[in-house]
Formats: sequence, C-alpha cells, structure tokens
Amino acid sequence: MALAERHINAVTAMTTPATVFMFFQSLIDAGVRAGIDRETCTRIAYQTIVGSMEVWHQRKVPPSELMAEASTPGGISVECLHVLEKFAFRAAISDAIKKGAERAAQFC
Repeated sequence: MALAERHINAVTAMTTPATVFMFFQSLIDAGVRAGIDRETCTRIAYQTIVGSMEVWHQRKVPPSELMAEASTPGGISVECLHVLEKFAFRAAISDAIKKGAERAAQFC
C-alpha cells in the first residue's frame, strides 16, 4: 500500500495504540460497572475486540456493513450504537486523530 508522504502525520496519529487501549479499558470498566469482576471483563473485552477484527479480516467489507449486520432493529447493539452516537463517539475519534496529526506535524 503506497501512501503519500503528506499523510504521515495522520498515519502516526491513527496508529497510536493508546486510543485502542483506551477503548479496551473502557469496555473493561463498563463491565465492572455492570457488576462483573475485572479479570472476567478483561477476557471478554479482549475476545470481543480480537473476534471482531477477525470477522473483518476474513470478510474485508466496510465496518459499517458489519455494524448493520450485528444490529437487530430495536436490539442491544442498536441501543449501544445510539448512545455512542449521542455522545459523538465518531466525532471524538476523528477530532483526536486530527489533533494527534497536528501534534505530529510539530515534530517534523
């Protein structure tokens, strides 16, 4: 995959594992809040992330398609996605990467 040099700062921001670790930790903390012990939550969150990425790896379809397939109308996933959208989850990720890219540019 060839990528123009002008995109290097965005790639640098996108590839920080810290954002993934924050999502991972957030899933764990949510499970603990729901009353599950931390060790079990950690295993569940890990398997959910790895399993989800394996489905994408095997199918190679847009994530939006996988989200739609996993979301039964009126179901649990739809409710979870609604709350994440209500709190601008995608916008927060987008802004974080934009700010990270701007910060990376300061080091060049």
